[in-house]
Amino acid sequence: MTPSLLPENTKLAYCIGAQKAGTTWLYETLRTSSQIHFSRNKELHYFNVIAGKSDQVFDLRMNTVKTLAKELVSERGPKNRRNLRVLSELADLLSIYTDAPEHHEAYLSYLTQGFSGQPVICDITPAYAILD
Repeated sequence: MTPSLLPENTKLAYCIGAQKAGTTWLYETLRTSSQIHFSRNKELHYFNVIAGKSDQVFDLRMNTVKTLAKELVSERGPKNRRNLRVLSELADLLSIYTDAPEHHEAYLSYLTQGFSGQPVICDITPAYAILD
């Protein structure tokens, strides 16, 4: 990962661990800090998906997009609001997997959305523990 892609004077921290090891508690606790920036989603699964270790995560997210898209109705009004919001969120999240494996710009762009100068940016994905 090219350090220059991160905001200046910012550290990137990863939290990995086993299921039921307290990573959700850690995430909820650290989110209250004004010193740490998190993306909109707790578990990005970026590195394990691009390494081919979590195809089910990618497939689940893609299948959710397909299901929601099928549920859209052809009429104006509020009926599509929720599905379009979720589709938009999932499209943003799925965009992190669009770079070539040796490039991480899309991931870093997603990770830093809403960044406001915190000294630490954090990705909490316990499944990174399965990586070599």
